[in-house]
Amino acid sequence: MDTERYCATLERVEKATAIRAIHQAWLQLTALDRNIDCEHYDNAPAMEALASVLRAAGHPGFAA
Repeated sequence: MDTERYCATLERVEKATAIRAIHQAWLQLTALDRNIDCEHYDNAPAMEALASVLRAAGHPGFAA
């Protein structure tokens, strides 16, 4: 993915806003992953990508 190439004003995104959105997305995907109605979806790659960012940011819940 080259998403950052399309974000012409990425520097305007505040770190706190970005990390909160990342954590919220991880929480939502985790909740969906536990829902039996969503058994045919594979959210694991997205969840790991989000967790990787949270780990790199030093979130204690995602410490290696």
